[in-house]
Amino acid sequence: MIVDFRKQQREHPPIHIDGTVVERVVSFKFLGIHITDKLNWSTHTDSIVKKAQQRLFNLRWLKKFGLSPKALTNFYRCTIESILAGCISAWYGNCSAHNRKALQRVVRSAQRITGGKLPALQDTYTTRCYRKAIKIIKDNNHPSHCLFTPLSSRRRGQYRCIKAGTERLKNSFYLKVSPFVPRILVNMAAGHVSIKHKLKGPNHAVSTACTTGDHALGDAARFIAHGNAVAMVVGGTEACVGPLSIAGFARVRSLGTHWNDQPRLASRPLHPERGGFVIGEGSAVVFLEEWEHAVRRGARVYAEVLGYGLSGDANTGVEPAHVTYGNAHATYTPLGDSAENTAIKRLFQQHATNLAVPSTKGATGLLLGAAGALEAAFTALACYHKFDLNYVPYGYFSNSFAFGVTNVSLCFTSV
Repeated sequence: MIVDFRKQQREHPPIHIDGTVVERVVSFKFLGIHITDKLNWSTHTDSIVKKAQQRLFNLRWLKKFGLSPKALTNFYRCTIESILAGCISAWYGNCSAHNRKALQRVVRSAQRITGGKLPALQDTYTTRCYRKAIKIIKDNNHPSHCLFTPLSSRRRGQYRCIKAGTERLKNSFYLKVSPFVPRILVNMAAGHVSIKHKLKGPNHAVSTACTTGDHALGDAARFIAHGNAVAMVVGGTEACVGPLSIAGFARVRSLGTHWNDQPRLASRPLHPERGGFVIGEGSAVVFLEEWEHAVRRGARVYAEVLGYGLSGDANTGVEPAHVTYGNAHATYTPLGDSAENTAIKRLFQQHATNLAVPSTKGATGLLLGAAGALEAAFTALACYHKFDLNYVPYGYFSNSFAFGVTNVSLCFTSV
């Protein structure tokens, strides 16, 4: 038996087996299952619903004769359920909603007769598929064994959604791939926030690796400064801990491996014994608004954005002597931390010794796309909870650097 699963049927030359032309039919019955050339299961479901309803007649008579609910349930399982669930893992998944309702009506009728709760066909189908999958996974010689490779969750971000969809497309039929395109668009997260909270101003999304959060915050500050918006919800989020991403960073030799026997000590930016970063997952969101608007509504102001500099455009108008605190990007790679240290010294020159430059990645790990937003929030909190030292804190900066030759610095001040 050869089944053509192509959505667009095309004429093809007759198939010959041992010189005999293979007969072409519009429907076929195999192991009790009706298969049609329309690739739907209405013929099969109509047939088994009719058979099951005939058995319901016998079930009603047994109830009239006074059989116990347990005996009625056993009769249902042996006669009616065996008809409804025959080879269910092969056809139920592709049934139409109309067919499933017809099947479930039979189950509900039997449930009223027996007086006890009977398993829904969806539960039976799930259980059968699970058992079948376990058997295939354990049998390395099974023809379908290669189809059961673990897939990443499709609800946790773009990378995993793309990977899961690609694997399903390679290992299964076209109809098994969901319409995943809207899920992988960079701007969909901002779109959902905009819809939920009815935000109708600029809807802007950035994707620049580790500088994403800072770029988003800097762009939002410019939107407000140029009069395109009064307030902006700004943030970054990342959830990328998975085999492929870890393998990729491992190949670049940027992951910390010197402390595998003591993982709690592995995250150590700016430390002499640093050996690479630890991937983290998280998010941070800040509310950025025009100054007068914040004052009118009596908002608690944590910090003010003084400047926003990108590679090739890093003039914030702030004197180096006024900056006293900085949150380093510091991915605790030997070359990266050293290069950032050199750049800070070159920029601030004799004032570099007055800088306090920690890195919060020691506590959070490297959050990739969410790193900039989270560290900008830490820097704003440092402005708000300022401490009294021998100098007056005025300027605070937050650095972010990323693959793709993209760099950004944000400058804050206390209010």
